[in-house]
Amino acid sequence: MRRSAWLVAAVATVGAALAPSAALAEPVRPWQLDLAVGVRGGSGVLVSEGRLFLGWCGSRDAGTEKVAWLPYFSAGLSASAGAAWVDDPRGVGGEVRVARYTLGPELRAGLAGESGTMDHYVYLAVAPVYVFAGTLSDRLPEAGGALGARAAFGIGLPAKWRTIFGSPDERSCDGSSECLVSDVVFFVMPNHAELAYENAAGSSHRVGGAIGYSF
Repeated sequence: MRRSAWLVAAVATVGAALAPSAALAEPVRPWQLDLAVGVRGGSGVLVSEGRLFLGWCGSRDAGTEKVAWLPYFSAGLSASAGAAWVDDPRGVGGEVRVARYTLGPELRAGLAGESGTMDHYVYLAVAPVYVFAGTLSDRLPEAGGALGARAAFGIGLPAKWRTIFGSPDERSCDGSSECLVSDVVFFVMPNHAELAYENAAGSSHRVGGAIGYSF
């Protein structure tokens, strides 16, 4: 838990450094929703999971001034569901698959583009989590449930959805057939990426990444 406390303190320090003295203002879109799939590995464990983050965000009020980037801070809930493959000679092929879920609060601090409108953003995140995991292998540190923590650096580009669902002035194509092709391409193309570190039960260290969609 010392690592978890250190991670939370680090992101709070970053947020305090980025935030101006003025009160945070709600951006045009004061919420974040990320859906991603990813893998992390280390300490004889490979984790594959889907992750959801939903949170409220605030950025500095730039008023009528147009700025490329503004500091922002976000707080919300992070949840994941997936499986862990554990190196275990007692399993088939020398590994055991264990169902795994996590849930916990997540704090983010970073920079939001387009005068803080959250059309695109980069961030640092920390999340103390509780890990729910099966007990099929006693070589999985979080087997049966344990506290853990994750830290991440990520980028989101929600503005891409305007290419599909935006007003005619925001569309980047002319003609129905051309729009259909570009809509399909932009709809399936991920617009969110993250590099992550995870500590489970204080003894297992894993690194990896994820890609998905920011809304």
